[in-house]
Amino acid sequence: MFIYDSYACRKEKGQHKAVRRFTEFCRSNRYVLRCDIKKFYPSVDHQILLRIISRWIKDRDVICLVRKILESGKSILESEYIPAWYQGDGLFTPFSRSRGIPIGNLTSQFFGNVYLNELDHYIKEILRVGCYLRYMDDFAVFSDKKSYLWDVKKNIRNFLEGLRLSLNPAKENVFPVNTGVEFLGFRIFPTHRLVRKSTVYKFTRHFKDLLKNYRMNLISIQRLRSSFMAWIGHIKHANSHNLSKTVLTKLFYF
Repeated sequence: MFIYDSYACRKEKGQHKAVRRFTEFCRSNRYVLRCDIKKFYPSVDHQILLRIISRWIKDRDVICLVRKILESGKSILESEYIPAWYQGDGLFTPFSRSRGIPIGNLTSQFFGNVYLNELDHYIKEILRVGCYLRYMDDFAVFSDKKSYLWDVKKNIRNFLEGLRLSLNPAKENVFPVNTGVEFLGFRIFPTHRLVRKSTVYKFTRHFKDLLKNYRMNLISIQRLRSSFMAWIGHIKHANSHNLSKTVLTKLFYF
């Protein structure tokens, strides 16, 4: 049921394949519309999600199980939810509907994919966008025309209202691809990729804390090595030779 360019929580997909695909689209287009969903996980509407799943699964026991899973986590993200009113809502509608799926629950990742699969098919089949990809609630549309992308954004915003979702106003904009566009921890250019600075700072602080704990015999060398190798595995997907040397030097003299 999923489109080819949906990359989250799927076999043979994932973050780094999404980054490579993003780079491919940068090389064949001049502009990109980058968006994500405002408070996506706290905003997932249970009634809408069950209706979507019921189109694909007819077994009543499975639907009953899905309903129980949703109900078990509906209050976990209550404080994160930002009330939003959509067409036809009454004054108390946002507070009366059951919503929210807990971040980190594996079913939540799958349910989130199913929920936004509606958006994927709308963009690909109704708007007939050629260059589009999504990683969970982060997505991008590419084109050579800025005006086209602004029109696409307007249509996407209207469609999302039917899912009781809104675009994040701080992360919905059109960029020239040659200036470098941030996506999934990287700054991506048509010719190369860099690791985002905030990602580097976050890792450096985290690893210094691990070093302290190791020197105090609070964690093992295996734990330290595992964290460092995971970092190396991540940044190898960027042009990161100089970055590796710089970070290693800082950590060595810490």
